[in-house]
Amino acid sequence: MKKVSTEKVYDNYEKGFNGRMNLSDLPEVQQKVTYPHPNKEGEMTSQNYIEYEDLAVVVFIRKGKNNEMEFGLIEKEAPAFANDEEAKGYYGILLEAPTFAFPQKNEVPENMSLWLEEQILNMGLEMKGFSALDDSKTAVCQSFTNQNARFYVAGIKESEQDIQNKMHWFPLSSLVSYLNMQRMGGEDNLHSSIQTLYPLELLYKKYKKEIQKAEQTEFKLDRELPKLIVEKSQKTNPGYRFSIWEATYKNSRNPEEVKVATCLKSRSNAGNCVLMAEDGEKMYLSPQRRSPYMIVGEDLKKEVAGGLTEGESYEETATRELVEEQGFNASSVEPLTGPLAATPLNNELSQAFLAHYEQGTETSQHLDEQEAIGKKQAKSFKDLYENIQNSELPLTTKYYIMLKAREKDENLKPSEKNGQVNASEVEERI
Repeated sequence: MKKVSTEKVYDNYEKGFNGRMNLSDLPEVQQKVTYPHPNKEGEMTSQNYIEYEDLAVVVFIRKGKNNEMEFGLIEKEAPAFANDEEAKGYYGILLEAPTFAFPQKNEVPENMSLWLEEQILNMGLEMKGFSALDDSKTAVCQSFTNQNARFYVAGIKESEQDIQNKMHWFPLSSLVSYLNMQRMGGEDNLHSSIQTLYPLELLYKKYKKEIQKAEQTEFKLDRELPKLIVEKSQKTNPGYRFSIWEATYKNSRNPEEVKVATCLKSRSNAGNCVLMAEDGEKMYLSPQRRSPYMIVGEDLKKEVAGGLTEGESYEETATRELVEEQGFNASSVEPLTGPLAATPLNNELSQAFLAHYEQGTETSQHLDEQEAIGKKQAKSFKDLYENIQNSELPLTTKYYIMLKAREKDENLKPSEKNGQVNASEVEERI
């Protein structure tokens, strides 16, 4: 039995921030976890992380005009991305799938349907059924938090709008266009995090026959997004891997309302490298121990190589980390994504690259003394895709699997097109 202990080192509630906090939005408690050193027998080491509530991430769909199906995203205020020189093109608003913090500590409600219906009613909307897209506990951003998310789709009564008028609705026939645009990093002031892009990829998987039969349309924003105007920000709790900041800001849509929120800012961005066999039949993952999850016994996460950029380009970081963590020297890599945020909570962006196993040479791992990373494991890509509901796979790894799977589907589209995604066909399977 591993000797693992935690110590609370920072608490927003104790500092008097409780009146302006929302569950799932802001750091609650910073914990220090102390555990046996991975490479020095008999020694202990420690790392800080933020404790958040677990989330239900819910993609909304509804019947729109002319019996065509639509998907909905909500404006999410993300002060970590406002006035950030590293995140150019981000202005503090992300288009996200609605999220709801579970009412009891990291436990799914016994009556999920009733609980979710109540959350959606609080938005001024009426739910018409829901189903799970991936209800396994999925690590959201495992290097700085122990937060998990589960992913669902909910049907919404047609023609309804939320109380705050923050929902945006788009034809389901434009979903592929939106996914492709966001995959490469989005556009100026039009961004979604992987926390939203992953369940949208699952939505495509669920309804791909209906989507592929329809004429694909180009994504168009229904109305301009606001921007956050930060008046003041200050570092309240510095750290090595990330720091907690407090921001005072306004939403350009309601400039008279001043808000104060805390957010996380990482020391630097990251580069990831996905290693696959040339024929696409295998993906190579590294078992990595993640300290935020040690206290619940789920510390082992199977990931692609990744790391911090320190004066390097995303590509340089990705190829270096591929050597250091997976012991593979790729002769070349190609972009798989543009720079993306994993979550609205933290300003870190990561870009993924694809390396082919046959195009390179084997070498040995070169790990930092604090890293606990096993040797790469060849996994059947088909099995990974078909068993995506696996708590050992973190969010980013699941997203990369879904991206490659959709690429494989592109050659299997039916030739017949019927103009739009028919709502009745989709609603039957919510």
